[in-house]
Amino acid sequence: MAAAVDTSASHDVRAELERQEALDLADPLRHFLAVDDSTPGPVDTSDIRDLPSSSDYSIVPTQLESIIDQRTTIRYFCDLARRPQLLDSSGTDESEAGYWDVHLKLDMTTGCGGKIWPAAEVLGAYIAAKYSSPAAAAGAQQQEQQEDFNNHGWDWRGKTVLELGSGTGLVGFLVHAMQLQAKVYVTDQDAMLALMRDNLALNFPTTSATTACAADGRGELVVAELDWGSPIPASIPAPDVLLLADCVYLEVAFQPLIDTMQALSTSQTEILFCYQKRRKADKRFFGLLRKKFVFADVTDDDPVRTVEYRRQGTQLLRIRKK
Repeated sequence: MAAAVDTSASHDVRAELERQEALDLADPLRHFLAVDDSTPGPVDTSDIRDLPSSSDYSIVPTQLESIIDQRTTIRYFCDLARRPQLLDSSGTDESEAGYWDVHLKLDMTTGCGGKIWPAAEVLGAYIAAKYSSPAAAAGAQQQEQQEDFNNHGWDWRGKTVLELGSGTGLVGFLVHAMQLQAKVYVTDQDAMLALMRDNLALNFPTTSATTACAADGRGELVVAELDWGSPIPASIPAPDVLLLADCVYLEVAFQPLIDTMQALSTSQTEILFCYQKRRKADKRFFGLLRKKFVFADVTDDDPVRTVEYRRQGTQLLRIRKK
């Protein structure tokens, strides 16, 4: 696939990204130091992207200072109102139905993507409920649903689904576990590939190092390297669905991320984007995004959960390329 990525000044961008990655190794939490001298104002929950920030906190979100080689299981439910649950790795309750478990190794020694971030929980919960029982194709009705990019009526069965900045691989592994017979790509930079492959083995132990269970009814799962702002590898096809969770954290990567989104998508690509506000500088990302994409809040999530995660600074968006 010919990638329409602007490679001008790519050397400078690459050099800066490599420098930032080196700093990440020394201090994986450095991006989440909140330094914002803006004047706090009243909270407007209508658009969390424009909320004022205060400087009365030091790390967002609150978390352990060090996560090295830990294990956990996160359970997603097909009931939209149910929140994901973190389960004790020593044993899980399998008596109930209507859920998917994703087992994870968590390790931040190679980058900040090595833990479960809130945006991945929110995006995964929405996907597990909304796409687990897709409606059958219905001709003109299905076409109308697909033309309305703020409608969840897309059927992912047999589609190609790609997650950018996968980190642990959580969201992509969930989609594969849902047995949609889709071809799922979980992608990130080279530093995160070993962790994603370890998690691949935890969840689908009978598979090879790069491809999961092509003949077991689930579909195919591929762990692949994809650097934002670089040409799309020939081995990665144009996806029908593009997923992003907590990818807005490094200002130098804003434009490379948007360039990659543009190269991978068309006006027909379904894009789900979950974002957590951390810094005032994040507004610049959405200014750049508006030049190439249109976006709107997902409006059909559970209303109680939606209020809760928006109060925590998380926004779930549906995006379409212009």
